[in-house]
Amino acid sequence: MEDYIEIRGYESRPLAWWKEVDDARYPTLARLAYDLFVVPGMSAECERDFSRAKKMVTEERHSLRGDIIEAEQCLKSWLISRIVDGAQTWTPLQ
Repeated sequence: MEDYIEIRGYESRPLAWWKEVDDARYPTLARLAYDLFVVPGMSAECERDFSRAKKMVTEERHSLRGDIIEAEQCLKSWLISRIVDGAQTWTPLQ
């Protein structure tokens, strides 16, 4: 028996197609597709991120750990994208 895959909708919304249609039938292929979709189409955004981090790590702050730089870059990106509100206070975890 031949296995038939309905591909209608794949070209316009490929990620949604994998999620809705064949995620359960072909989990390994779906995972490969998800990995492929996270690769940026162009590197301009990555280059901007490296440039921002380079400006943050100056001669005076050269000893910052990688996790601190990463957290600061994430927060800055979230503020720009309005994912978080910079006016809210942050409470450290106990």
